Amino acid sequence: MATYQLFIEDDRYSVTTLRLLAMTDERGARESAEKAMLESSHHLGVELCRDGRRVFGMGSLGGRMLGRFAARSGDRLQRQAGR
Repeated sequence: MATYQLFIEDDRYSVTTLRLLAMTDERGARESAEKAMLESSHHLGVELCRDGRRVFGMGSLGGRMLGRFAARSGDRLQRQAGR
């Protein structure tokens, strides 16, 4: 079981939405990302990451790389929580 981070760009919000997915394989995670893209006409793009590395993107996030930023932010938050 692996944890994937799914970022969704939605035209109703100024920041991307983050969903965490616990999946047994990458194929299932990609399918979940594609379904999320189709859930709403407001969803402009999705990006799927695992361990802070981009796995898949489509729509407006097909070319962007949020995962690197998310990984750095996550590391920083973990260090702060360990204080």
